[in-house]
Amino acid sequence: MASTVHIPVVVTDNDKYYFVPNLSHAALARHILKAVRVTGDVKEKFNSIYADNLEVRQDGGWVETWTYRDEAEMRQHQRDIEERIRKIPSPENSVH
Repeated sequence: MASTVHIPVVVTDNDKYYFVPNLSHAALARHILKAVRVTGDVKEKFNSIYADNLEVRQDGGWVETWTYRDEAEMRQHQRDIEERIRKIPSPENSVH
């Protein structure tokens, strides 16, 4: 089951919880109170999973809805766009 706080949290069937600090809030929020499966590196000392992917239970199977790789590519794309925009010369009449 999924829940979200400042750091996303998933709860296992036996009521154990794990923080998932590298998982996008938006990615998990779409699946609040649904059965989800998070795959990644478990850090028992911190009750954390550093997620590689997120799947949601659907029609008796698992559907991948988020991956760390896709998130990293999207963020890089956003940085690239911002960098290109910042290089566009400002009009002489612009307010600074």
